[in-house]
Amino acid sequence: IGRLVRVECRFLTSPEADRMLMAEGHWSHALPGGRWFETLPHHLYLIHHLAGPMAVTEVTAGAALELGGKPVAHEAMVAFRLDRCLGALHYSAECRLNVRTVLLVGVSGAIEIDLPSDAAVLSRLSEAGRKKLKRAAGLPFLRAVPALGRALPDRVGYLVRRVRGETPHGRQIRQFAAYLDGAAESPTPVEEIDYVVRNCETIGRLIDRQAALAAEADPPSEVEGSTSTGGES
Repeated sequence: IGRLVRVECRFLTSPEADRMLMAEGHWSHALPGGRWFETLPHHLYLIHHLAGPMAVTEVTAGAALELGGKPVAHEAMVAFRLDRCLGALHYSAECRLNVRTVLLVGVSGAIEIDLPSDAAVLSRLSEAGRKKLKRAAGLPFLRAVPALGRALPDRVGYLVRRVRGETPHGRQIRQFAAYLDGAAESPTPVEEIDYVVRNCETIGRLIDRQAALAAEADPPSEVEGSTSTGGES
């Protein structure tokens, strides 16, 4: 896709689908930024890996929800920048579509990853022939063709790993154990860990500050249909 110009992550959930959001006394509620702090490290590691140490340029949080006696941002957005590449995170507690996507946009193409379905779509429109096809068939059709071709082997590989008992967390633990034994390099560089820890703290506290200001302007109320389910994790 050529030089990266944009990285965008979306984590859009709802009270009906997210037990961390609604569970009374959930451990994430005590962190800066509340429920969003639990998800932030995953996205920050991804952004650092793909685009480098992008600087946080703006944090915006919308209306507040009363959750565990604390105002929590219903909506939060974070903007990043590094050289000529921009980044964005969007968190929502009000979207029933349950969207979890990563979009990578380059100068000559894009990759859109849908995390719940373990699917990724590559769009490259730089060749003259594909430009003509884009006008004739439209971009959704072009995206659907390669997606169909990759869906079957992707799902088969996923099922094979599940049968073998392999999980992403398990692979990470094995890699770290090998590092401790001196048999492999650290799976995560120290500077990357530092980037994530520092920015999680900064973003989380800014989200809290904006949620508190929103609560002062418009006192929050319980979300309709919310229930207390204990400290699930």
